[in-house]
Amino acid sequence: MADILLDEYQGFAVGLKLQLQFSTTAPRLSSIVVGYRKGRYVIVARPKTEKLIGFTDTYFNDAPVIVRFSLEGAVLGFRSQVNYICKHPDRLFFLQYPAEVEQFSLRSNQRVDCFFPGRLAVDKLACDIAILDISADGCRGLANMNDRVLTDHLLSGKQPMATVCFALPGSDTPIEFPCSIMRVTKEKQHLMIGMKFGQIIPDVMTGIQHYIELAE
Repeated sequence: MADILLDEYQGFAVGLKLQLQFSTTAPRLSSIVVGYRKGRYVIVARPKTEKLIGFTDTYFNDAPVIVRFSLEGAVLGFRSQVNYICKHPDRLFFLQYPAEVEQFSLRSNQRVDCFFPGRLAVDKLACDIAILDISADGCRGLANMNDRVLTDHLLSGKQPMATVCFALPGSDTPIEFPCSIMRVTKEKQHLMIGMKFGQIIPDVMTGIQHYIELAE
C-alpha cells in the first residue's frame, strides 16, 4: 500500500463510480463524482438510502467517510468528511479534499471459497464448470470429463488461453474473463482447473474485490 495524491489520477473525473462507507460496520453506498476543486472539495451524488433506516441528512452531516473507487486497474481509497450537504437543485455531498489516497492490491492468497456455475471455452471447445474459489488473480473450477477431446486438450500441459464466463453473486449478468489455464488435475470423474485472469476492466475488478471482502 502506498500513499499518493488524488491529483496524480487524471481518471478521477465526473461520472466516476464510487463506494461510500460511513463506518466500518455500515454498508457501502454507491455514488458518483459530480465535480471537484483541487485542494478544496470533492462533490459526489448523495447515495440513495430510502430503503435504509437511519440514513438521513442529519446522519450524514459532518460524518467521516471512506471513499473507494477503481482506476487504472487499481483499487484506491481515501478518508474524508461530509462538509456540506446541498439539497437543491440536486442532492449532493461536498467532501473534504483528501490529503492522500491509499492504493490497495489484493494479495494473490486472498482466495475465498464459493460455488456458482460458469462456462469455460478453450479454442473452439467449451464445457460447463463449477467455480469453487476465486481471488483477484484467478479462480479454480470443477468440470466433468464428458468431452474426451476437451479433456485431452486440457491435460496436454500446453496452458492454453481460454475464457471463463460466470456471474458474480448478486448479479444476473455473466461476465467473460480472459484467462490462462495454469493447472489441470484429475479428481475422479472430474477435472480440477486452475485459471489465471488476464486483463480485467476496473469495474469488474472492484466487483470481485467487494465479493471477496464480504465472503471473508
